Amino acid sequence: MAREAIRATSDPEADPATRRFYHGVETAALHVLRPELAAVRDGSDWLDRRDASFRDGFLEASALLATAASAAQAPLHVRLPGPPAPRRPSA
Repeated sequence: MAREAIRATSDPEADPATRRFYHGVETAALHVLRPELAAVRDGSDWLDRRDASFRDGFLEASALLATAASAAQAPLHVRLPGPPAPRRPSA
């Protein structure tokens, strides 16, 4: 998942919100692969200080990875989540 997120983040045709979403996905995946990275975050509110796109990616990937980790038989591959559809302004 981390490698796929890195590729998605570097897509030159991706809009900035999509890049931030996949950066969040990458960060969540790296927290699972290297738990010490999560331990050195600056305070407990670090995620709150990030923008909504990053948070969406981080939280969605974290949920997918937690589900995979708790499965009786862990999957060999966890799918890369897709960014949410663009929000339409309310009328």
